[in-house]
Amino acid sequence: WDYLHIKNWKLFSIKFMNFSTKSKIFFASILNRPLVFFFEKVLDSKIVRVKRNSLFWELDLTEGIDFSIFIFWFFERDTSKAIKRLVNSGDVVIDIGANIGAHTLPISKLIGDKGKVYAVEPTNYAYKKLINNLLINDIFSKNVQADQIILTNGNNKGVIHNLYSSWPLTSKNVDQKHNVHQGVLRTISGATEVSLDNYLLNNNITSLDLIKLDVDGNELGVLSGAKNVLKEMKPVIIMELAPEQYDNENDFMEVIKILVLAGYNFYSLNEKFKYPNAPLDLVGYIPKNGSINVVARVDC
Repeated sequence: WDYLHIKNWKLFSIKFMNFSTKSKIFFASILNRPLVFFFEKVLDSKIVRVKRNSLFWELDLTEGIDFSIFIFWFFERDTSKAIKRLVNSGDVVIDIGANIGAHTLPISKLIGDKGKVYAVEPTNYAYKKLINNLLINDIFSKNVQADQIILTNGNNKGVIHNLYSSWPLTSKNVDQKHNVHQGVLRTISGATEVSLDNYLLNNNITSLDLIKLDVDGNELGVLSGAKNVLKEMKPVIIMELAPEQYDNENDFMEVIKILVLAGYNFYSLNEKFKYPNAPLDLVGYIPKNGSINVVARVDC
């Protein structure tokens, strides 16, 4: 009974601490309105340049990721803490779904001159913002290589035209927002398609310490094109698990299967709790219409 009691309490705690993305966007939009009104009236702009944790950011205050950095000084507190704990000086890291560089730039500080971070962002909209944030942080970003590419398994060449990379906090274009994570599609017309295995080969990457993976339901394409990377390099992965973001519910099961077959286990971001590897059991820990971020690693 004690075991079941502890297990159920942990399950409740995890779900309570992980509100749905829709709820997070809703509360952020309420907080956002007076701030945007002030900046537009006083400064005649919703775009601001600020310094946070020794990094410079050019932020659009009507966007969720930007607004989080402006208000809280970081994006995704627990993910940021996990990155700080897991990334060391000299590491090689790939940030897949880099967006505006919310995690790319903090990683660049952690790895130092001897490390390297590859920032992968396919959408024109976010890639432009990523490049701008790298340029205004030229002291730290010298160890960053940013590429506008879409990582796939290579079997669906040219099929994907748009991906989610914008989370507007305004009430405009509500019909365009994803019903679960509230994102808005942006074009990937400038992106090159490649598998992660080939991306590493093309860039002569012979070791890989960590992958940050956040691609809003497109994880299957990324991981099915990364089987050599997972088998040979076994990088630690910080990733989002959100089964209801997938167009095909079986895709989530396939994502878990790929990682489990490669020897990966799933842990909470502080690695104090181990999740089950069975997909159906794992889903039980994910809030309805929400997500959890986890550390996936191959245990020695």
